[in-house]
Amino acid sequence: MAKTTGASEIEIARQIAGIFGEVLGAEHVPESASNFLDIGGDSLTAARAVALMSAQIGVR
Repeated sequence: MAKTTGASEIEIARQIAGIFGEVLGAEHVPESASNFLDIGGDSLTAARAVALMSAQIGVR
């Protein structure tokens, strides 16, 4: 189960989009993006994104 720091769902979604953009090298990740693989991700960038999410927002 994900644990959070009390941030709103919208703020968490923004943080995750920022992390996705960081690992994908993209300036902007569309809010309509619902599948990491569809926006250029792969298993290695997914692992990196999960590590960053865990470190930055406490999501596992």
